[in-house]
Amino acid sequence: MAINILVTEDESIVRKDIEQTLKGLGYHVVSTVDNGEDAIEAASKYRPDVILMDIMLKGDLNGIAAAEEIKRTVDVPILFLTAYADRGT
Repeated sequence: MAINILVTEDESIVRKDIEQTLKGLGYHVVSTVDNGEDAIEAASKYRPDVILMDIMLKGDLNGIAAAEEIKRTVDVPILFLTAYADRGT
């Protein structure tokens, strides 16, 4: 049985690349979203086994805030992704 993954990434090219790579490795991508609000909604709807969450997202919620909200309602591991290399991030 494939592991169900939700991908949250605001850069469309990166999001598609992650999705295709995961599918090629045999994972099931239940949904891909580009903002924190949609991530919260998709997490509740699809109940994935794991979420890949970009830290810096467009919109009102960054990935960390979205993850905090998701953890309040859905018990799912969240792996953070970021292209930023600064110590603060």
